[in-house]
Amino acid sequence: MWRIVVFLGLMFAGIIESLRLHVPFFNDNGSANPDEPFKLEQPEMSKAVYGRLGEGDDVAHFSFNAPVGHAPALILLIPAPSYTNYGLRAKMRVFGPGLPVEGITSDLTEQFMKIVGHEYVMVQSYMDSVQVAGDFHVTVERLAGKGTYCFCLGTGETRKIPRELFTRVDEIINRDVLATA
Repeated sequence: MWRIVVFLGLMFAGIIESLRLHVPFFNDNGSANPDEPFKLEQPEMSKAVYGRLGEGDDVAHFSFNAPVGHAPALILLIPAPSYTNYGLRAKMRVFGPGLPVEGITSDLTEQFMKIVGHEYVMVQSYMDSVQVAGDFHVTVERLAGKGTYCFCLGTGETRKIPRELFTRVDEIINRDVLATA
């Protein structure tokens, strides 16, 4: 039993560590059309895509290509201001070769955490080894509320992230904080 607890603790610590070094991307124009998803190149490198969901913006679409054996770490986060102040609730679903037609939706969680100076709620995480190579599709679906979400992909640490990207993340998250003031 203690081995399971230690294993889960190490796995969770690894997820948190990988989140610290995700390169931010900004999905300002949305990706509401399933035929034109936001394409994520190099799924082995850590990326954090920030986007917004609100009235009429019920689903954002993402795609990436993965080889057999790759274990894409998919994480859905909601910045605490969107979660708390605007009631944003969302879930992600993964589709692709070797997966059920209806996709896979991992269990919803509500785990508060601090990453690079900001509070987030980890809503879902999914990691499994790819059994059949090909194009994968991920949806982030709005269940309630509105606000900013952060969809993360990859576990490859990136130590050189330009400061202006973090400044932009600060602006996006503070937009939801300041709007309630």
